[in-house]
Amino acid sequence: MTQTPAADSPQTTTQDTSAVDTSSIDQHQLVRKAAALGWALTELLSRCFLLQPLQPEDKMALDQAWAGDSMYILPPIRSPRQNIYSVLFHIRSLATELNVDKLKIEPVVLDRLQIAPDALAKLKRDPNEPDKVCYLDALEENVIKLCDDDFDPAKRTFIYFRGQINGLLLYWDTLIYEKLQVMSTDSGYSYLNAYLVGRGFATIPWDLAPGEPVQDRAKLQHELVNRTSLHRLRDYVQLMTSSLPKFAATALVYSVTRWGNAFLHHKVNEESSLQLQDQAAIWHDLLTGSRDPVTYVEPSTTSWHYTTKVFVFCLPFILLGIVVALGIITLILFLVGTFGPLFAKALDITRNQTLNSIVAAISGGFALLAGVGTALPVVRTAWTWITERLHDTMDQSANTFITNAQSSSITNAQPSLITRLWDEAQQEAVNKATYIPVPSMARRIRRAITQYSRPRK
Repeated sequence: MTQTPAADSPQTTTQDTSAVDTSSIDQHQLVRKAAALGWALTELLSRCFLLQPLQPEDKMALDQAWAGDSMYILPPIRSPRQNIYSVLFHIRSLATELNVDKLKIEPVVLDRLQIAPDALAKLKRDPNEPDKVCYLDALEENVIKLCDDDFDPAKRTFIYFRGQINGLLLYWDTLIYEKLQVMSTDSGYSYLNAYLVGRGFATIPWDLAPGEPVQDRAKLQHELVNRTSLHRLRDYVQLMTSSLPKFAATALVYSVTRWGNAFLHHKVNEESSLQLQDQAAIWHDLLTGSRDPVTYVEPSTTSWHYTTKVFVFCLPFILLGIVVALGIITLILFLVGTFGPLFAKALDITRNQTLNSIVAAISGGFALLAGVGTALPVVRTAWTWITERLHDTMDQSANTFITNAQSSSITNAQPSLITRLWDEAQQEAVNKATYIPVPSMARRIRRAITQYSRPRK
């Protein structure tokens, strides 16, 4: 799973309570941050439920005194708890920018969640609303306790704090939904749509969570990944097209469709988890704009796709020109062969072989020039007519899916057909480069044969 940058230590920082002025921030960037927030919340919940309690030796390591007499190198790979801290503080950063970090818990929700009084006492309260606390503050407090095992086992359990985190995320998600819906002034609800897309994509790789019973995992998989949810997810991604990097939306649809079909046909299992995690990392980078889709592609691959497209597109016109030219040449040569001897006989030049050769050469050259001269206008007329029809069709298609001001300016620019072919070649190359194939059954069989054919010691 893609990691989000943040601190590794569970230190709570004080955030500015001022509202975010979205007019001074790039709207498309803010839409991508909404997608990143939806992803991060889903990832946090999944990581917390995959987390295991600390072992006694791990607790001793946390409680050790850092005297400085020995050095402990920074670990090259983050631990599960460090990953959770990273996601948690990234959530605070995103929530602050989207102005959802100060959403407060209603007293009735506090009663439902049954948050421990000692935990509530540590949270900051607004003097104007002393009976309410912020969801984000309560979430941080519970996550830190869960990761550090900082609680009395006689009073609270590890599972209790996981339930608290689940409940806080569930109720906070409802308020975020309403807040982003109000923020979205366009008809497509861009912020809310992006938030739902982030949640949807982050859900797919986490339904293979190990440790759950097989029947429960299969039921969860069917609830999270089905035809309706996949169809809705593809539509929502298309609505995000203007806020994503070029080629990203189509590449996302391309890969999620294939992985979704694999889920629907039960071709994805725990053996596919590594490929799915790699695919999820690409999804995260494309959704959040962390990486330009073109950087996944080798230039030679794009050039090959482009050359193939140009050749395939031009081939009918080349064949049309050859057919027209051959037809005209054949017609002229037929006429010369039919009426030439009559004229030669009438002029009494049939016995002059040299003159006959000159006449034949001139006739052949004239036929060739006439054929080429006729084929070129025909091919040019066909090219103009077909390219105009293609321009009209592609412009109507673009206006159907993209209706904002930025996309309209791109559409009005009327890019040339060659530019469109280049873009299509890049899109195909990006689609293939950003898709991690689902392991096929043949590949699994070969892997199993290789594993069991190794000599045993």
